[in-house]
Amino acid sequence: RGQGVGKALMERVIEETDGDIALHVEPDNPAKFLYEKFGFTNKYLEMRLEK
Repeated sequence: RGQGVGKALMERVIEETDGDIALHVEPDNPAKFLYEKFGFTNKYLEMRLEK
């Protein structure tokens, strides 16, 4: 963490990908902020009933 590996990986993935990219990210995942810096947004609200 904090060494730029995630940033470099995301830059490469975005560069190499022709279509849209979707990620599933838990709200407390520290990488969420990295994805937001790249322009990812939260388009959907996931709802669950845990029993």
